[in-house]
Amino acid sequence: MTPLIHPGGELTEFHLQAGIAALHSVAPDHTATDWTRILAPYDALLRLKPSPIVALNRDVAVAQVHGQQSGLDAIAAISEREQIEAHQPRRTHAAPTPPAETCNTHNTSR
Repeated sequence: MTPLIHPGGELTEFHLQAGIAALHSVAPDHTATDWTRILAPYDALLRLKPSPIVALNRDVAVAQVHGQQSGLDAIAAISEREQIEAHQPRRTHAAPTPPAETCNTHNTSR
């Protein structure tokens, strides 16, 4: 992805966030999302403006590109997990749980 940079040439967190949002917006659904292209600006954003929330969002993309275990391992490696839980408690509990359809498991209880 070639981010749009203003004439001053400085790449900011806002350029990267806009690029990520644009890639999400052009996908008609989750399965058509270009996660490989989304991962690159998340990598750059994490270098430019590191935070546990950016790391968590990036790790969701890692799971989509490199597999669920890679994503879970990356999430487990976030050193500031307590900041994520303080920011939004449900987020850390939701992200490591892959959707049932991606695990090839089905709930048979009714």
